[in-house]
Amino acid sequence: EVLTPIGKLKVGRQPSQWGLGIFQNDGNGPQADFGDTADRIMFIGQKQFNDGGAISVGALWDIAFGAQPDPRTQGLGGVIRDNGQDTNQWAGVVLYERPQASFGVFGGIRKRDGPNGATTMTVTDADGTAAAAGIDGNTLIYFADAYARYSWQEYNFQAEFVYLGGKMTTGLALDGIHIIDSMPGTPPGVIQLPADQDVRVFMAAFEADARYKWGGEWGFKAGFASGDATPLSNRITQYGFRPDYQIALIMFDYPVGTSAAIVPTTGTSAGTRVAGNLPVTGNFINNAIYAAATYKHHFDFGDACRNCNDFSVGLRAVTAFAHKNPFEIDFGALLGSAALPSIESKGKWYGVECDLLVEAKFYDHLYASFEGGILVPGSAYDIDVTVIDTANLIAPINPDSASLAYAFRFTMMLEF
Repeated sequence: EVLTPIGKLKVGRQPSQWGLGIFQNDGNGPQADFGDTADRIMFIGQKQFNDGGAISVGALWDIAFGAQPDPRTQGLGGVIRDNGQDTNQWAGVVLYERPQASFGVFGGIRKRDGPNGATTMTVTDADGTAAAAGIDGNTLIYFADAYARYSWQEYNFQAEFVYLGGKMTTGLALDGIHIIDSMPGTPPGVIQLPADQDVRVFMAAFEADARYKWGGEWGFKAGFASGDATPLSNRITQYGFRPDYQIALIMFDYPVGTSAAIVPTTGTSAGTRVAGNLPVTGNFINNAIYAAATYKHHFDFGDACRNCNDFSVGLRAVTAFAHKNPFEIDFGALLGSAALPSIESKGKWYGVECDLLVEAKFYDHLYASFEGGILVPGSAYDIDVTVIDTANLIAPINPDSASLAYAFRFTMMLEF
């Protein structure tokens, strides 16, 4: 860090946080597991005014650093690569702050010059042999992230809105899906996402909370994340919140639910699952319109326990609906044959979750919390799909209702 008369220069690996953290989240929280980090060069200056306000203006250059695995998704799809892949981000920030309010915009571009025409992975083609696939190419994404905060007496309100546009090359390819013996594609049966796919993503979050002198505390969260259930859409709309922005103990924090298993009745993979049978949701808010309400009560045990700085008990309720179908796959569109089946889930409600929260702080620095939650699954988690299969190429998919999910988590940490 270098402090100059006109601002501060910071160079090195740095956590990245903006607003509520739905797009850039540094993971600085007691239940955080990840956190966004970048090799960054940043210069930021601030002008203060006599009325108590201040405006900050900054510019930054990020070299993406993403070599951090997700232990909750291991085994669900293989090893997760470094998501940077030579990506650079150039951005600017403008933030106006007052004691009671602040608002600002963080915006810029993400750019990657990929080796056009190169392949990114190895998949299995329809003949059962390994084949290079995944079309590589360039990416140019532009984004705008607006944030606002307002406080009045004991009430606090915050909101954030994110837009991403541009073009992206994912290098994505799917293994040959052996529903019929011969399928179009090069290599045979391999489905590849073209380069330079259009991107249009909207995300938003709102928070309100208040804490009263008599010990009561409430909080409310709501938001929206666009999603897409189809693997190879013409326009990319699926980009969820950062994993460390959490609304519940279970919902959108662990991969939950099971999608319908697709089993062909003919072809080279007759009787073998070729798709589905994976979680409906991931470990981040995506394809959802959600709301969460929390109430906590703080108890003063100062006379009975001098070293207990704070003790609270609370309840939280969360519900969410899918913006688009949680599971939808059209083999005809993927493989270029109208005779192939399509499967689409019927339900979009994720259900309701109720959590018990117990938190305490001892000796000024020892933090402890216990959380227990039950998720009553909605129709989005049920295996209940509409199947169009005129050629009877796949086995019937029988309805199967989802079961209750529950989880417990205990955390203890020293804070200084």
